[in-house]
Amino acid sequence: MIIALSGSVGTGKTSLANALGKYLNAEVWHLNEEAKKFTLSYDDAVDTFDFDLEALLVAIEKKLGVWDLSSSLILESHFAHHLSPEFVDVLFIVNRDLKALKHVYWERGYNEQKIVENLEVEAMDVCYQEALEEGWPRSRVFFVANDREFDFIVKDLVKKLLKTKLRRKSGL
Repeated sequence: MIIALSGSVGTGKTSLANALGKYLNAEVWHLNEEAKKFTLSYDDAVDTFDFDLEALLVAIEKKLGVWDLSSSLILESHFAHHLSPEFVDVLFIVNRDLKALKHVYWERGYNEQKIVENLEVEAMDVCYQEALEEGWPRSRVFFVANDREFDFIVKDLVKKLLKTKLRRKSGL
């Protein structure tokens, strides 16, 4: 299976992807590293780089088109929901309590504008809305609350993966 984890910055996608990858013995691609190759500019106001999302998606999807489907792959990034559902079996959108998320941002040293913008993205479920706009069927998109130990979350994800796999095999 090819699994995507998306969600707002700071929700725990990277740690969760690593834990799930270890549990499933799956390769994990942290897509933010790939995005750096497609940098267009740097935005000082929110302390982040802008990149060519379309070119990046084309490059990633090209790699996915030749992926050995006998092994599992996890794709992780705050923009993973933009990947085509044609190439990915299931999309998990990781959420986190806004107070906890704000604390993460303060610990990371984000400026006030960046904190406000990221909290708005989380509060308005932007990743989910954009996933639907990209053509993701609701039956293959799951919310994951980062509110427990990763062991419990990973077990829940595996249950959802099994259900999704069975549904897709049966044509539902």
